[in-house]
Amino acid sequence: MIKKIFLVFTLAAIISGAAFAQNHWISAEASVLGGSVRYELMLFKELSVGINAYYNVNVLLEKVDTDFGADFSIRFYPFSGVFFVGLGVGYHNKIRNYLVNVLSGGEERFLVTGNDGIGITPEIGWKIDVGKQGAFFIQPGIKVPISFVTNQIRHNGSINQGHTENYTEVGLIPYFGIGYAF
Repeated sequence: MIKKIFLVFTLAAIISGAAFAQNHWISAEASVLGGSVRYELMLFKELSVGINAYYNVNVLLEKVDTDFGADFSIRFYPFSGVFFVGLGVGYHNKIRNYLVNVLSGGEERFLVTGNDGIGITPEIGWKIDVGKQGAFFIQPGIKVPISFVTNQIRHNGSINQGHTENYTEVGLIPYFGIGYAF
């Protein structure tokens, strides 16, 4: 019963905050080899909710990682403005392509691992108005995606039956965003 009452009050606060909010923020963020798009709704001066989708590529020697996902996010602005602390929760997916040397015959083949699951993404950053307050802004930050995933291994496209594993993976993504508020 207490959970239901808490849920009703939480939803009422979000709906009433959204009804009177005047700030909708949209942005595009670029990381080293990837990027994301984000929509953020300011509920109060210190609190926002939003959604974001991202895609990143990491290239290291004989390995290529591709990450993509979508998160529901909440951000807290402790000083009513520039600095924020955020947390995203959503779907995370990572595909790794390895070039491996097969022992029989010495031929090289691709080994592909596909991971998907849920994840949380803590982040910190700064939202800095450029010019008129509440219009164009820049947004540098760092996010740390933590994915709880199931791994399936594929050799040249076929699934290696019986070989799956659950594990946690942590990343570090510095980013720079630009956007507009309306």
